[in-house]
Amino acid sequence: MVGDVTRASQFLWARPSPAMKTDLSPRRSATSLLFAALACACPAISSAATFTVTNNNNSGAGSLRQAMLDSNATPFGQFEGSHTINFSIGSGAKSITLLSALPAVTRQVSIDASSQPGFSGSPLIELNGTSAGATANGFVITNATATLRGFIINRFAGDGVRIDCPQAEKDEGVSVYGCWIGTNAYGNFPAGNGGHGVNILASRAGAYNEIGETGVNYRNVISGNEGDGVHVAPDVRGAVFVMNNYIGVGQDGYSNVGNDGDGIVAAPYSYTHVDAYWYSDGWYYDYTYYGMYIGYKSHGTGNVISFNGGNGITIPATVDQAGDYIPIRRNMIGTDASGTMDCGNVRHGISVENGIACMIGGDTCGNTISGNGFNGIDFHGSSAWLNDNYIGTNSIGGNLGNGLHGARFTDVRNVTIRDCTIGKNLLRGVFIEGVTDDWELSGNRIGTDAVGTNLGNGSDGIYIAAFDPNSNHSSFYGSGGYVGPNTDESLPGNKVAFNNGDGLRIVSPTSFCRAMDNEFWSNVGQSIDLGNNGVNTNDAGDSDNGPNGLQNFPVISFATPARVVGTIQSRPNMGYAIGVYSAESEAGGYGEGKTLLGTAYANTDANGDGTWVLAGLNLTPGTQVTALAGASYSIDANGSHWGTMPTTSEFSFNASVAASDTGDFGLSLASVNVTEGTPSVTLTVNRTGGSTGSVSVAYAITGVTAIAGSDYLGTGGTLNFQSGQTSRTITVPITNDTTDESDEKLKVKLSNPMGGPQVTGTAEATITIVDNDDPPLISINDVSLAEGNSGTTPMSFTVSLSSASSFPITVNWATADGTATSGIDYAPANGSLTFTPGDTQKTVSINVSGDALTETNETFSVTLASPTNATLGDSSGIGTVLDDDYAGDLQFGAATYSVNEAAESKSIIVTRSGGAAGTVTIHYQVTGGTAAVGDDYMSYNTSGTLTFLHGETAKQITLSLLPDDFVEGNETIVMTLSAPTGGAVLGTQSTTTLTIVDDDFTGSISGRIMLEDGAALQGATVTLGGIANQTVVTDWMGYYAFTGLTLGGNFTVTASCAGKSFTPANHTYPNLTNAMLDQNFTAGEQVDPELQLIRNPNGTMTLKWKSAANGWTLQSSPDMSAGSWTSSQMKASVGDTWTTLTFTPSQPKMFYRMISP
Repeated sequence: MVGDVTRASQFLWARPSPAMKTDLSPRRSATSLLFAALACACPAISSAATFTVTNNNNSGAGSLRQAMLDSNATPFGQFEGSHTINFSIGSGAKSITLLSALPAVTRQVSIDASSQPGFSGSPLIELNGTSAGATANGFVITNATATLRGFIINRFAGDGVRIDCPQAEKDEGVSVYGCWIGTNAYGNFPAGNGGHGVNILASRAGAYNEIGETGVNYRNVISGNEGDGVHVAPDVRGAVFVMNNYIGVGQDGYSNVGNDGDGIVAAPYSYTHVDAYWYSDGWYYDYTYYGMYIGYKSHGTGNVISFNGGNGITIPATVDQAGDYIPIRRNMIGTDASGTMDCGNVRHGISVENGIACMIGGDTCGNTISGNGFNGIDFHGSSAWLNDNYIGTNSIGGNLGNGLHGARFTDVRNVTIRDCTIGKNLLRGVFIEGVTDDWELSGNRIGTDAVGTNLGNGSDGIYIAAFDPNSNHSSFYGSGGYVGPNTDESLPGNKVAFNNGDGLRIVSPTSFCRAMDNEFWSNVGQSIDLGNNGVNTNDAGDSDNGPNGLQNFPVISFATPARVVGTIQSRPNMGYAIGVYSAESEAGGYGEGKTLLGTAYANTDANGDGTWVLAGLNLTPGTQVTALAGASYSIDANGSHWGTMPTTSEFSFNASVAASDTGDFGLSLASVNVTEGTPSVTLTVNRTGGSTGSVSVAYAITGVTAIAGSDYLGTGGTLNFQSGQTSRTITVPITNDTTDESDEKLKVKLSNPMGGPQVTGTAEATITIVDNDDPPLISINDVSLAEGNSGTTPMSFTVSLSSASSFPITVNWATADGTATSGIDYAPANGSLTFTPGDTQKTVSINVSGDALTETNETFSVTLASPTNATLGDSSGIGTVLDDDYAGDLQFGAATYSVNEAAESKSIIVTRSGGAAGTVTIHYQVTGGTAAVGDDYMSYNTSGTLTFLHGETAKQITLSLLPDDFVEGNETIVMTLSAPTGGAVLGTQSTTTLTIVDDDFTGSISGRIMLEDGAALQGATVTLGGIANQTVVTDWMGYYAFTGLTLGGNFTVTASCAGKSFTPANHTYPNLTNAMLDQNFTAGEQVDPELQLIRNPNGTMTLKWKSAANGWTLQSSPDMSAGSWTSSQMKASVGDTWTTLTFTPSQPKMFYRMISP
């Protein structure tokens, strides 16, 4: 069992080259680790032997022949490794001329000529088969595992290396590294073997055979042979890797040393091997592909296959092994190693002869297939996948065209061509003569490269000769023939340019192809040609037959900078994609669609008529546009869409882009926020891309979470635009409320444009009404309740919101002692309240306990806490338990009272609070004030006793007043309570003051103005200032008077008259209390001031003036011109003395004057 397990380990870790071991069995890791660990536990039985070649003799001791005989004859254990044959024939290059065929290798061995002293990369040991016999081969490996390295193998009548191992003991297979097979000792001239360079006749299943490996020292040169360079027969059951070889060229990578046959003939039996293993947690599966690899994914693994007399690579006709394929990657087929020289094979670059499927290239690991005499790729039968290849050119746009077509496919199952550059071929770029299943071309450059270089093919870019509509997918739900993306819209279209025929020609009447999203330009023929007869005309109902059903092309009605508008007339009840392109003109004005501007969609009606618009463009007036149509789906009577046969039309007649347009509509904003308190929100509808003609657009206003009538007003309308008008506005009134609520949304949507425009901009705007209401305040009131004598009485507190809310609100509450004691005076409690949206009040009820004790009023509280969606206001409600066993507190109802003097009486209130038990009395008496009894009020009821019966809480004392006509001002009466009885207590307000407001008088001021000689001064102006302003003139007797003045007011009286001065200067009354009589003035003559100016010796000046100039103002001027006088801040003081001012003049010349007040 251990031996079997170890063999499994060797199988799992068999010898693909280091470059691809990790890629062969992607699901092997866990199983491989298991078996590798088990294998490590098994020691080798014995050691392998090493044999050294010491001379170049044909035979005998030290010869290669003897070393091979000894190796074959020396047995060793099954797992001990491999024999080794090394070389030590002096030093440097040596030739071994064989006189007969070497013995076949029958035991595992590594024959390593690179061990020859002096080896530095190029082979030194030559095997010359000139005299070895008419049927001799160079090396023959029979049912053994072997490695050959570093030989020059030439001039044998048979094959250079023949591998025939159908029953080899081990899976490692045969490896050939660093050999020159069929060239001279310098690797650049033919010295061919008569058969194939390497001929693999048979290999056991599971074996890995490697012809070449990465690195220059592992590269084989297999050239100059009379047969094929590498020939792999159908009986090969293991994997064969052919990589990093020069096949048909010299060791320099460009010399013509072609094999007479094909470069590589690959006809192995390919299969995928599955191993199943049970591990602790279940089954593990090991998938391994065994077949042919020509080149590989990683750098340095591709072959140069050129100058060969047949095909570069031939995949001969074999039984089709469905599901398996041959990968061909990173090879130069028909060029030199750099890919720049034409080193074409005589026939096809790759020829697949109705055999196994092939993957030619791959993402970033494509081939260059150029310069070959016939087709770059000639493919018959099975399936083809092409990716990232250069066919007829190279990565720098070289002219290396193949002699016929770039790639020709005949009667294949399916074809996929992606990301290939196909140009400079003599005839067509891609030629497809028949496909029985799906096919697709996408992302290719046919006749050009990625930067638009002219690499035109000699005829059509793509030629479709047949497609079978009765194939597996002809019912067509998104499958079939595609030039451009299929249902995977992420795939790019093709660039088809500079070809000397049509860009795409479809000739068979049974061919159907969707060819949307491609770019066509500078082709000599049409971009797309359905048939071979030029542009097809449209027919009514599109009922004609032919390639692509001779699909009608769309008609462009008009094109403007902003949009392209058109129609399509085709089959009824169909959906069409309309590709709109910037155009290059073909003959007759039917454009080549160079740049895809966008795709519009049209549904035809029962008559086959449809319209379409591609908007939102920015085209230059005067440029050309064109369009094509592709059927997308059919529409049944229920409006459902169904797949249909893919079709694409030819391009339409070009249309020129006009300079003006009716324009298109769009809202300026897609969303806007507005605060709830804002009266309205305004949206702008823009008309862009043109403004010609009168047009209109409808709009609708609909609520999302907002409610029409409650949160906003309006339902919609129509906006009319006059010619030249480019914008209108929509105003939506916003309703304010006081409810705390979530933000609310409504939408404004444009629709039904009339007069030509489309809604190509923002069609719908969302308005968010942002709530501006704070969360409501939540409060609890204060409550008083008489306790009763027994049992419990509920005391109800009201918990209220300051306003309603649209959110649910909760709040916790709990009682707490004040002067009342829980459990004795009231029942303690707690809980929570929930307000549903719209609620504003809730009740908390606390049971109060009654008793017959005489006690003071007592309090407790109900406190609110932890509100949600609300804010605490008055959070504490005070419950006052009124002791109904207490006689009460007796006091005046207010500290002050007032009454007008004209009233006949005034009542003073005495209250009883805090209890009302029993009958009590209180004494009252007038005890002071400014009012006089008998003059201002009557003595009646100025003292006495008030009696409160049980339960009474208020009494009044009525005083009788005595009005008069005297001006006396307000007067007061002070009353005092005392001597309560019956258990009552005198309250804090035991005194009160009653004010009697005097209503008998308004003030006046009057007087007379006399001259100094005793005569009256008539016509003098007297002015009243203060809280009232009046002016009067004295009469002929010199009298003046101001009446109706407010008592207590502040007043000033002054007199003035030209040329007069007055004594006193004024009369003032800070608080007018009565009539002010004889407020007289004496008028004297006004005396001009005496002014002197003295120049002092030190340069200063002194001004002197008499104090009689009281109130006069000193002014100065440099030139006495109007407006130049400035006032001094100094004025003469009272008194008959001189006032002086000494100063330094500010100017050399200055004038001074005195101005009267």
